[in-house]
Amino acid sequence: MDLEQRVAQLEALVARLTRQVGPHLSFARSTMAPVDSGPVQTQQGQFDALSVRDAMPVLQHYGFASLMPKDGDKVVAHLGGHRSMAVVIATGHQAYRYRHQTTGEVTLYDMWGRSIRLTANGIVVNPGELPAVVNGDLHVTGNIIGGFGGGDAVGLQTHRHTQPADSRGDTEQHTAPPIPGT
Repeated sequence: MDLEQRVAQLEALVARLTRQVGPHLSFARSTMAPVDSGPVQTQQGQFDALSVRDAMPVLQHYGFASLMPKDGDKVVAHLGGHRSMAVVIATGHQAYRYRHQTTGEVTLYDMWGRSIRLTANGIVVNPGELPAVVNGDLHVTGNIIGGFGGGDAVGLQTHRHTQPADSRGDTEQHTAPPIPGT
């Protein structure tokens, strides 16, 4: 094999490798719900009209877990520039994105409008139409106000119940702190 043939083979090999190694980051849209049954959550992503990749692993920060609904956006890292080695490194959903935050605020939210918001003025918990459930003991070091902000506001530490006359014939009514279960 002469030098020209060897150069031609080398050029063909470089061209093939160049086609295989592409950009290290790309954007995709989810076309179906993620799969969260295995040790790593996986998602399908559509990069363009002809390019769909299944079972891309999704990296999430420890302690935070989410299952993005269909039609969300994702940033995909291609390890070594190889499209066959795709990992989802960021996700978002335009329709459900939490809006109108102030600089410095952090919000944990879902697609049903429920949220926990850390603001400069305190923490705001919005459970939506469902009850907020606490499993285990609830210890509060500050005041608890029922009906806060309205005419029905009741300070649970200072609220007194009127007790009727007792069975000994005492006709006076007395005030006392609330009795558990009443």
